[in-house]
Amino acid sequence: MNPEIKVMRSYYPSGALWFETEVNRQGQRDGVSLEYHENGKPKCQSSWRNMVFDGVFKQWRDDGVLLGEFVITAGNGVFKHWHDNGQLGLETEYRKGAKHGVSRVYDPLNGKCILTQYFLSGRKVPKKKYIEEMAKMDQAAN
Repeated sequence: MNPEIKVMRSYYPSGALWFETEVNRQGQRDGVSLEYHENGKPKCQSSWRNMVFDGVFKQWRDDGVLLGEFVITAGNGVFKHWHDNGQLGLETEYRKGAKHGVSRVYDPLNGKCILTQYFLSGRKVPKKKYIEEMAKMDQAAN
């Protein structure tokens, strides 16, 4: 293990391990983070590089069933979170480690989108502004 990296842990009131994460000298997440259900089974696993998602993210139910997984590379990709019944609960686009794009929240029972939000470089913006800015980016790219 890299001597520059330390493992920080948090515990449930019961004493069971709740969370452990690797941090660098600056106290930033830098490595693997694991969150556990109170029964000791894994809940979430994420990979970080200097406080930015970078790698595989996995999520499990408390009975150990894998709900899903995805990859974010250097802070770029789509973050996902699942309800315990396996339905997708959230998906949010990230660019350079910040919310950037469309974020959707889904109903746990029927899977329908119940909330849509728009982000530019980590800031929530109205849909109209998001569309205007994305059009400007497309024009600049062409």
